[in-house]
Amino acid sequence: KIINIDKKKFTVALSTRPREMSTGKNSPIIRKKLDEDYDYEAERNYTPKKVEHKKAPTKGPTRVIPHPLFHQKTYIEAIEYLADKSNGSIVIRPSSKGFGHIGITWKLYNNIYQHIDVVEKDRDGASVGRRLEVENGRYVYSDLDELIVEYVEQKARMVDELTNHIKFRPSEENLKNFLDMSLNVNSKQSSYGFCLDSEIPGGFCLMFKFKQNSNIEIW
Repeated sequence: KIINIDKKKFTVALSTRPREMSTGKNSPIIRKKLDEDYDYEAERNYTPKKVEHKKAPTKGPTRVIPHPLFHQKTYIEAIEYLADKSNGSIVIRPSSKGFGHIGITWKLYNNIYQHIDVVEKDRDGASVGRRLEVENGRYVYSDLDELIVEYVEQKARMVDELTNHIKFRPSEENLKNFLDMSLNVNSKQSSYGFCLDSEIPGGFCLMFKFKQNSNIEIW
């Protein structure tokens, strides 16, 4: 039984005592006045709406390539995977361009990676196309092993030869300092060297300085 309602404190005092629960024969039933501001009609007609949960978008078909160097990774994940690997390490991966393309990421040097877009032709339901094109069809290979040996590994050997050369420096700033120091030691002899191209992964810059007061030529 409701004993008291305190609207200011939003509290209700209740009692379950038998003598208070029973109104008695002569006890009048006191009906509290309903809240005039409350919409009782709307409450009776209210029907809870069903909440439709949107389904998460499903991923597209997963590409699987039967090759020991294949990994189910994005190009960012491939870089993370190759970070502690030796220079020349390779990851074959699905291409973000979809079917008909294969992505190859390989490590050139510390924190420098090259991504190769391989275009597949003559696939005809095979797991990998029978014609693989690189650099807009400039180089064509019959399978991934041939492409890796003749294209990627050949590039890796050239990079290895250059980065281990006595005239190599990892950055343009290092190379410019090297040229200046060389001319300070021997001002009668011109100085040259090469470094990694910061704008083109896999590219190199050749720098030449004729004399101490000469400008540095860059190719």
